[in-house]
Amino acid sequence: MRAKLPVQVLFLLGPICYLFWSHWTVLNGHILSDSFSHLYNCYQWSQNHEMMSRLGRLFYQSINETGGADMYRPLAIVSYCVDYSLWGVNPFAHKFIQLLFHILNGLLLFSILVKLCREYRLDLVFATMVATLYLIFPVTPEVSAWVATRADSLVQFFMLAALYAAWRKQLFWACLWLILALLSKESAIMIVPMLVSIAWFGQTRNPKLKHRIIETINRA
Repeated sequence: MRAKLPVQVLFLLGPICYLFWSHWTVLNGHILSDSFSHLYNCYQWSQNHEMMSRLGRLFYQSINETGGADMYRPLAIVSYCVDYSLWGVNPFAHKFIQLLFHILNGLLLFSILVKLCREYRLDLVFATMVATLYLIFPVTPEVSAWVATRADSLVQFFMLAALYAAWRKQLFWACLWLILALLSKESAIMIVPMLVSIAWFGQTRNPKLKHRIIETINRA
């Protein structure tokens, strides 16, 4: 018998509580130097009264700091400066926001997997297990507690949101989330083929193809 959705959502409270418990020491620790450099830029721009002009420039220029690689991540830098405006350089606040993004991404992933499970008549336990693994995987602290990886957290959030909107055939929201993902990190371009595939598969509505996919998944 398949578990109902409310039970699965309640089950996810366990991994989420574990994340807060396991990250508590890290949340109260110091900010690493590479993370602090981003906040220092925001501090310097604020002191020179050029915050808005600097942030605006990021949207039509690549990030090339002191000989670093060319990158295009304006929205990530904006998020650092918004956090700095709210919390200053408080380590707990910055890391807590980072952890919240990770949890939100896990819940978004769970929502997408629930739709897949219902579409292909799979047990919702699959969605719960995958979301749980995503939340508490050993490499999680690389994203959930490291402030310098804000771009990764943002691009994951917007990519998952775009997939969710595309699955629900909400074209406007899918395009909006895609644009925000591209403004967060260059790697978001990889989601374009996925969105095209979802749109194509949704238009075909071939019951035989759907039946073959279900049989293949059940055999795996």
